[in-house]
Amino acid sequence: MEPKEIDQEGRKRMGRGARIFLLLSVLLLISDALFVTINYHFSHRALIAEQADQGRNARAAYQMVMREQLDSMLLLAYTFAHQEDIQLMMLEAKQAVEREGGGPGGEQAAQVRQRLYGEVGELWRFLIERFDVRQLHFHLGPGSLSFLRVHRPDRYGDRMDDLRLTIAHTNEQRTPRTGFETGRVYSGIRGVVPLFAYPDGEKVHIGALEVGTSFTPLLQLLDRNLDMGWAALLKREHVEDAMWPEFVAKRFAATPRGCECVLEAHSREEINDFIATGVFRERREELQSDIVAIGGRHYAIAHWPLRDYLGAVQPERDSVGRIVVWRDISERFAAFRHDQWLTAAYALSAWLLIEALLFLAIRLGTRKLEDEVAQRTLRIRDLNEQLREQANTDALTGILNRRAFMERLEAERSRASRSGSPISLIIIDYDLFKHVNDRYGHPAGDAVLKQVTRVIAERLRISDLFARIGGEEFAIVLPDTNQEDALRLAKTLRQSVAQTPVQLPDHPPFQVTISLGVAAWHPQEEMRQWFAAADDALYRAKSEGRNACEGR
Repeated sequence: MEPKEIDQEGRKRMGRGARIFLLLSVLLLISDALFVTINYHFSHRALIAEQADQGRNARAAYQMVMREQLDSMLLLAYTFAHQEDIQLMMLEAKQAVEREGGGPGGEQAAQVRQRLYGEVGELWRFLIERFDVRQLHFHLGPGSLSFLRVHRPDRYGDRMDDLRLTIAHTNEQRTPRTGFETGRVYSGIRGVVPLFAYPDGEKVHIGALEVGTSFTPLLQLLDRNLDMGWAALLKREHVEDAMWPEFVAKRFAATPRGCECVLEAHSREEINDFIATGVFRERREELQSDIVAIGGRHYAIAHWPLRDYLGAVQPERDSVGRIVVWRDISERFAAFRHDQWLTAAYALSAWLLIEALLFLAIRLGTRKLEDEVAQRTLRIRDLNEQLREQANTDALTGILNRRAFMERLEAERSRASRSGSPISLIIIDYDLFKHVNDRYGHPAGDAVLKQVTRVIAERLRISDLFARIGGEEFAIVLPDTNQEDALRLAKTLRQSVAQTPVQLPDHPPFQVTISLGVAAWHPQEEMRQWFAAADDALYRAKSEGRNACEGR
């Protein structure tokens, strides 16, 4: 070999070595990047799961404190309801309202209302200071007729039968009720007890007595004990349906626009920033956990549906809002990011070290190793190609098999659905093929299948899909082809097969025929319906004497 030729061969080998080195370097880099990505994915999932656990624990604490708060409201309601003076005054109120035409009543009802307000006023002020009570309300039955709102004595005489179901149900069943409920003035955590009087020893049902508090003391208690921010959000449509408009405008005008909600109560001001981000825009009926970045800080937020009294009685109803809890996890998130950067740095260092070792190994490698790698690569490529070909084609005819056909058919159907272009299906069946096998033998039948396959394939486009989907059953998919054009092609194929004699060794030429069923795909039609339409058309072609083609 001439020196020039030796130099050229050496350059080629150096080029191959460089390409191998570059390829392995890229693969190693990809594997390192994949490792870092997977590590980040699982670490992030662990962080999210950790926050979700915190959210579930917070929800359990909230439910426990809520139960205690409801029990407290119920106990306070019983305290008022069992005072004989109050019982007798409410009986007098009921009789006065009935005499004076219902609703707010008249002068006598007003006098009783004033006396009742004076009777409970001092205890009411004590309850506000000691127990954070916000509502004390006397209702006349049946249903819910407001007689005296101690918290708003200027508002009375309105009916709330369909709104205040804790009251309506208490008056109907004469048993106590508890729950969260939105009224005309407030949304409150309420305890309601039936109110009776006993004139002359006879038990008379008068109505219901309600004691309620707001979410604020409950959320502040949770905040102090768990060191987490808390808030209660109500759906705007819920409060607008229930409360008097002037109270809606007064109480919720400052709620930021980030969801269709209003801020009922909160323990920390960050909730306004969270609302503005839109994190509560979706109304899902389950516990959700999120990590939100605001002002350079990271917060873990959990929120779950808030169900009112009616929602607790009828679980299928939508929630009326959400309870939100959050905590600052900036330090935890910074540690998470530090770990990710450290992992990335380790991966990069390992890659550089492996690169150095790999470069040294390739430089010290022998020609035999290079040749062996090349030969094995070629053999693997050939083997993969053979396996791919075997997996997708019918061994006898060389066209697509059923599995590959169905995969490509779905892709073609999706393309047609997106573009709005037509697509048609032809199902083909050999007429009396069993007679060919019985008369000439199965090898002859195989030869017939191969010959007819060639005749059909020669008349198809490159874009058409042609497959053997059964013993002597074939299918063709025609992209960008409507029913009329598909039927025209089917007639051409039928004629071509019928006009092409079959030549077999040691046998005179003979003819075979085929029957075809055609169906264009209709939008929104399922795959099985499409095939059924083509099968039905094929059946009609067979029924009409074979050697025929029919459309849907």
